[in-house]
Amino acid sequence: MQLGTHCIFGGDFNAHNKAWGSTKTSIRGNRLKQFANAAGLDIIAPPSPTRYGHNSATIIDLALIKNFLYPYDITSIPEMSSDHNPIILNFYFQISTPKNNKTFKTNWNNYQRELCNSTNIPFPKINNTLDIDKQIENLTNDITTAFHNNSKEIPTKTIHINSELKNIYQNRNKARKIWQTTRNPHFKNLYNNLNHKANTLKEKVRQTEIAENLIKMNPVDGTLWNAAKKMRKKHAKISALKGPASIAYSNTDKAELIANSLEKQFQLNDIHNSVTENKVNNTLLDFSQITHFPPLLPPNPIDIIKYTQKINIHKAPGIDGISNKMIRNLPFLTQLRYIHIVNHIFKLLHFPSTWKTAIIIPILKPGKDPSDPTNYRPISLLPTLSKITEHFILIQLNDYLNSKNLLIPFQFGFKPKLSTTHQLLRAVEHITAGFQHKFHTGAVFLDIQKAFDRVWIQGLTYKMINMEIPPPSHQTNKYLPPQQNIQS
Repeated sequence: MQLGTHCIFGGDFNAHNKAWGSTKTSIRGNRLKQFANAAGLDIIAPPSPTRYGHNSATIIDLALIKNFLYPYDITSIPEMSSDHNPIILNFYFQISTPKNNKTFKTNWNNYQRELCNSTNIPFPKINNTLDIDKQIENLTNDITTAFHNNSKEIPTKTIHINSELKNIYQNRNKARKIWQTTRNPHFKNLYNNLNHKANTLKEKVRQTEIAENLIKMNPVDGTLWNAAKKMRKKHAKISALKGPASIAYSNTDKAELIANSLEKQFQLNDIHNSVTENKVNNTLLDFSQITHFPPLLPPNPIDIIKYTQKINIHKAPGIDGISNKMIRNLPFLTQLRYIHIVNHIFKLLHFPSTWKTAIIIPILKPGKDPSDPTNYRPISLLPTLSKITEHFILIQLNDYLNSKNLLIPFQFGFKPKLSTTHQLLRAVEHITAGFQHKFHTGAVFLDIQKAFDRVWIQGLTYKMINMEIPPPSHQTNKYLPPQQNIQS
């Protein structure tokens, strides 16, 4: 088969493969996938079955594309009596950033003024953990209410039309009206010529605007990389997912299936050692007899204010709906109110449960079967106020670990001013030194599956006790539980 530089073709390939959501993989499906990989083709399929049998449903109607880098959606339409559904494949040639249908403009001065008026001075007393949860609930409601009260929907901006193009449109419409009235062929020819001229000029104006936008792009501020990412990204919905009893087609069923899959993935490994477990349990039992812990040292209020002013306003908000831009525009009085809550979190060693609830965004792992819910990587969107508080808890823990040299010197991940790149440089130095001394260098790479999701919290606490980390820091396992609450 001869393929051009750009091509698209589709139909009933009668090829089953789990890679595009079929219930099984056939010989024809393997051959089609191998051919697509060898020819540089992308196989796209709808998220729901395209053929229904008496006791089965599968996806065998596909489209193959090459170098067709436009966003698309593909849908199976159950509107005909045939056992094969018609497939609608839409490509969006006008590439733009996905945005909400509504645009809002916020009066930040009024927003700050309303927050100041809603703050009681002196701040309410916080005597227990229930008071912390209540104060956070009140703070969240005040911020979101002030934002909505001072934000209004603004109409979409009018598209600017080139003056020359606007003049051609007027003459073209005038010629068409005269021709419809008189049926004079002269005006019909004039209309066709002006219409062709308008289309040519319109394309020229579009190309000029694209060229100007490309000139404005800069790799330093990220505009170049963001544009490249949008153009090569193919938007596709989550395909039908195979559950233990049935196939999930609706968004609700898919969310429930992925939530159940994540819950199973977060379960501890079924590995037991009675000696180790007894040692850990006895140590934790002795530790639990301690009834009073000295409070953690509260962070410097100036550091909190400085940190909140540096957060990225383009990050997505958590379940509380408070965006980073709303936080950066908090008045000083509301910032003090937040600091008051943080100080009592450190004092009472209690991290609120509302700040542990995350919105989960499932992202398909590259090259994995899209119909298997275990092949989706969860991206957690936690409230920003929660992440700011966690940041200062981590600072205190890291300061103690570094002061006692408790971390091995060869750890490069999750340490300031270090990264895995430095570990690669270290490996290269070992290999180079081996070459110089005519040694053979071997390496063993260990990848632990679900290492973070299945952390044994009791074992982690046991290690912290043995490392003589101050008892208040042991409470960090209450701040960061092994499983985050999942909001489907």
